[in-house]
Amino acid sequence: MNNDILDLEDLEYFPEIIGFAPVFPLDLPSGYKATDAYVSKKLNFSYPENEEDKHKRTIHITFENPEKPKTIVLFAQIKDKSIVENMRKTKKVPFERIDGVKFEVPVTSLNISGQEVFRTAPYKIDDTMSSPKEKFNHTYFWLKEDVCYKVTFKEVEEEVQQQVVAALVKEKAIEMHF
Repeated sequence: MNNDILDLEDLEYFPEIIGFAPVFPLDLPSGYKATDAYVSKKLNFSYPENEEDKHKRTIHITFENPEKPKTIVLFAQIKDKSIVENMRKTKKVPFERIDGVKFEVPVTSLNISGQEVFRTAPYKIDDTMSSPKEKFNHTYFWLKEDVCYKVTFKEVEEEVQQQVVAALVKEKAIEMHF
């Protein structure tokens, strides 16, 4: 079940649910604007939740560029440092397809704006079911304090990916006044 973020009151409510103050940009480089935001269970982060993850929540923000209709930037955040810690050890990140098949994608470590960032090799989330015309995804992960950030690019040029990740790495968490 998703909880949509519709206004400022929702933003004040969600840090209590997710356990941290999120980064919440409305604009990204190259004309990308936030079009949707919601909070969900960890299920949508990469692997489905396990028993200890039952109470973890993820905040998702979708960005679109009206001048590039097929491109999408999906930004997610979760309070879970184990995701990046596991990438450091295994050099892979787990995903799950729509049909439930689990698979792993290799990652490489980059330094973007002074931040350690892991970038996946190109992959398709549903390789066996997707059309040959479907472009590959690239996903970047990084850790700040105990929060794991993930940004997935669908049909976005690599140069723009790097610009967006550099901007997101520099973003500060929103300040909440309760």
